[in-house]
Amino acid sequence: MKLKKLVIFLLGNIFLFHLNAYDLDNLDFSIVPKTQFTQEKTNKNLKKGGLVDPEFTAIKNKKDVEMPDIKLLRGFERSPKTDAFGDTLPDSFLFHRQTLKDNEKSAYDEIYKALINAEKKIYLITRVTCDEYINAENAVYYDNPELFWWCGSSSWWYNSDNIVTAVEFEYLFSPEELKEANKLFFNRSLPVIFYANLLDNDMDKIKYVHDYICLSTVYDDEAYAAHNTGGKLQTAYSTIVEYKTVCAGYARAFAYYMQQLRIPCVVVRGNGHAWNFIEVNGDYYQLDVTWDDGYQNPPYFNLPHSEMQKISSHSPEGSSVLIIKNHPTKSDRMTYKNYFGDIPEGVPYIYQEFNNLATDIYNPAFAELILQ
Repeated sequence: MKLKKLVIFLLGNIFLFHLNAYDLDNLDFSIVPKTQFTQEKTNKNLKKGGLVDPEFTAIKNKKDVEMPDIKLLRGFERSPKTDAFGDTLPDSFLFHRQTLKDNEKSAYDEIYKALINAEKKIYLITRVTCDEYINAENAVYYDNPELFWWCGSSSWWYNSDNIVTAVEFEYLFSPEELKEANKLFFNRSLPVIFYANLLDNDMDKIKYVHDYICLSTVYDDEAYAAHNTGGKLQTAYSTIVEYKTVCAGYARAFAYYMQQLRIPCVVVRGNGHAWNFIEVNGDYYQLDVTWDDGYQNPPYFNLPHSEMQKISSHSPEGSSVLIIKNHPTKSDRMTYKNYFGDIPEGVPYIYQEFNNLATDIYNPAFAELILQ
């Protein structure tokens, strides 16, 4: 493959959203990730959360509307969830979706397709009750951190049979603002994905992303103290673009990077806190980037379920309970201490290579390594 074609393949497929936000026109080497770090002074005794549950308004129809013919579902085409290289991720990555009933899964697919295209309002084809709809929408929210323009807020209508008929989503950005937000999100996250993907194994990739988020991100103490942690602070955008967030932002950014690197990972929640569930080499662990921030040797990195659940604020709720129950930890070999040992003082990853992206991404040796 010639270099020109190789570069077009690489850059044209790094991000493939149906929003069509990530393309060559969005590549701007003047927008660089944060590389200068000030060690965050964290009070280790002050454990923080900041999760805000999605908000919705349920509205009963003034009169019943005719429901779509169920046969329409036969012509419904799912929008695939793709990784950083444009390849479709298998449904096994969608851990929250796995906990749903069949009709809830169908509603999930309709919701995701609408959100990935930033559609404002949809008329639901799948017949789901109000409770079933909540299950489906929450699963979409916690499975898919790439939807940074949506923090889970919506309004939906239901008929006299308690069946949801239509949904209107609330976005954090106007259509004009979203174009610029996507450009910033793309350029700030691309180097992290590019260089992490050059590492030899999944554990090094996990550590690379984990360390970068901890070094670059500041916990928003003011927002937490003011009980004002909604909106963008619940999204990956706050971490990847603004470098200031709360637990939800940490967890969503980490899950986003992992999924783009083809490492199964989602956000789990409980007790007003968000953290991550991750699959590593066929085994399952939990990881809390928020609580690891400020530690040289992170204590909440790939903990077995039994260890994480000893921490009161990490008692899972909702579909997170089923995810953890259905995917037990069988080994502690991938915990931080067992795999990496004690890291000496000093930053293990300097990230100066981010400044070389403009040349590295066109280097055939790097490109060939990426495409292996």
